[in-house]
Amino acid sequence: MEALPNSPLMESQMLRDRWNFKFSTKKLAEAAARKRTHHKTRMKFWEDAKAKVLAEVKESGIEVSESEAGASYANTQRSFGPQVMVRNDLQKRLSECHGKILEHAAKVTEYAGWVEVLEGNQETQLDLHADDYLYFFGGSD
Repeated sequence: MEALPNSPLMESQMLRDRWNFKFSTKKLAEAAARKRTHHKTRMKFWEDAKAKVLAEVKESGIEVSESEAGASYANTQRSFGPQVMVRNDLQKRLSECHGKILEHAAKVTEYAGWVEVLEGNQETQLDLHADDYLYFFGGSD
């Protein structure tokens, strides 16, 4: 649905950036604790996935490349001899797991800090901008 200039829909979309919502720090602390728990759960998922990839690497992911062309003078890798290589698909999965673990660990730390600050000031009311609301109460990221 496209809004026409100066239409109520266009004005509503533009004003959304100026909206503020009042929330108690107690409610924000509860929301931050839920986000922290979510990210701990996701971090655990990726740690388990990483362990599975590492087990697969240990079971079947190590390959030894010993090309018969290795004896050829034209082969530039001849002097290196046989090479041990990890399957590319396992390397990609391992890298993804590692990145996700770091991402969720950072979020756990971030939300843990918010929990600590907000729980220490539970009687305070704060004005939240729409983006702040999404940070604390929005869908899982």
